[in-house]
Amino acid sequence: IKKYRPRFMLDRVWGGAAYSTSGGAVGSVELGFSDLMGDHAIGLNLGITDRLDETNFLLTYLYLKRRTDLGVGVYNFFDETYYRDLRPWGYDYYRLRQRQTGLYFLARYPFSRFSRLEFDSMLFQYERNWDYLPNQNISTGQWINNIDHSEGKAVTPGISLVWDNALFGSTGPLVGWRANYTIRKAFASQDLDYLTNYLDIRSYNLFSKRYSLALRANAGISTGNSPDRFSLGGYYGVRALSRNLSGQKKVLGSVELRYPLLDYLALAFPIPLTIGNIRGSAYMDVGAVWDENKAFRGARDGLLEDVKLGYGFGPRLNVGYFVLKLDVAWLTNLSHISKPQIYLSLSDDF
Repeated sequence: IKKYRPRFMLDRVWGGAAYSTSGGAVGSVELGFSDLMGDHAIGLNLGITDRLDETNFLLTYLYLKRRTDLGVGVYNFFDETYYRDLRPWGYDYYRLRQRQTGLYFLARYPFSRFSRLEFDSMLFQYERNWDYLPNQNISTGQWINNIDHSEGKAVTPGISLVWDNALFGSTGPLVGWRANYTIRKAFASQDLDYLTNYLDIRSYNLFSKRYSLALRANAGISTGNSPDRFSLGGYYGVRALSRNLSGQKKVLGSVELRYPLLDYLALAFPIPLTIGNIRGSAYMDVGAVWDENKAFRGARDGLLEDVKLGYGFGPRLNVGYFVLKLDVAWLTNLSHISKPQIYLSLSDDF
């Protein structure tokens, strides 16, 4: 009999790479390590670009031996966001470049198997730069850099209440509830100051054994000198949007029917291939993001404006380590229907 000593082994590895003529080469790598008893965990996330100063990384350690989970991490994040402003002479463009480098702390206390309290905080150095591309420079792509610059130190504690008793199928949750309420406050030496409240509730109802109805509702509001901005695009927003929208306030609702699409497919030529358990999803999303309440126009003359409504469908296939999804979605203002947006992703259903 010998005293137990942790020996770390690789639990998971995930990654991918892509290249675009505008953004260059990008890639991501995720590694997870733990010991035999599950008392300790180490995670490494890398977001790699062709420029070293724009590479993201997060290194974390979790102590899981007691009822309360404790964690610490170190990270460097870089983000680049583009905005356009319609003027009489055409569109002017703005670019926000943000960098954060610092430490991350985490504590989680479970009340039961399904509910827990989470506390986390980040202590970091930040830098923000606004760049400007006037309409007359679009042909040359010459940005006017650093028209507004700010930097400083900040601490952003947050607390969350979590409920999660969802049971998963092959491509995502099928039955149960998931809910998360988070409140976060930022304290900064200069201008990065905000208070954010965010609520996310999801319900999954299984009926007829193989069919499930998923409902999702979330809302958020951020105030302060430099409030958070919520996104409305992508798989966590209105999936039919061809471009992302953001704002200091957000509401979103989704309804999704998940059903068996193809139980068994066998090909003999040209490649022997057998595929089974392909599921499908048909959904509708409606939501909005905005800044000032007085400027919000949900609808006018029976047509949607700031409120966005989309619908779509697509197959899902579990290929072992991830879920392969293909979606076709349309956006409508209750009069006009947009051209279809096609998405290919590697992620579970919400």
